[in-house]
Amino acid sequence: MEQLPSVFFTTLVTGLRYPVLAACLGGLWTFGRVLFTLGYISGGPGKQLSRGGILGPMSGMALNIAATWSV
Repeated sequence: MEQLPSVFFTTLVTGLRYPVLAACLGGLWTFGRVLFTLGYISGGPGKQLSRGGILGPMSGMALNIAATWSV
């Protein structure tokens, strides 16, 4: 929830110049957050990233880089 405003903003900024890239990275971020949530509810502090939950932060970082690059 705390990452949502920055992801929305960077998706919007990236989408102005690279709409397909922004859509792909936004979808990948969403999928990564779902995987993170599934790992989180399965228990244990180290299981959040065990099911591929690292996709969310990595795609968020890629959105930040793409938004910076497109400005």
